[in-house]
Amino acid sequence: MCIAMKRVYFDSNVFNKLRRNELPEYKKLNELIARYKNNFSFFFSCAHIRDKEKDESSIKFQDFIFMESLTSDNYITYDAEEKRPYHYLATPKMAY
Repeated sequence: MCIAMKRVYFDSNVFNKLRRNELPEYKKLNELIARYKNNFSFFFSCAHIRDKEKDESSIKFQDFIFMESLTSDNYITYDAEEKRPYHYLATPKMAY
């Protein structure tokens, strides 16, 4: 029997707030993610990479490391012509 894992997609701002771990609600969310991480598949997309391309600082590489700690190599893109998503095996740094 194959059980599909639930997929989770966070906006770049959520990843940033989770990485900083300053606000109580994000501390709680980090705790929940750590507890249940094996029950979910976390994804990042080309939108996250485009957001980081605008960042001229080196902080983006810290963000990539944190994103990878959650997403591993779950990279999702959307093909507008075929109107469907595609899943690739690439880390945030590789996609960048």
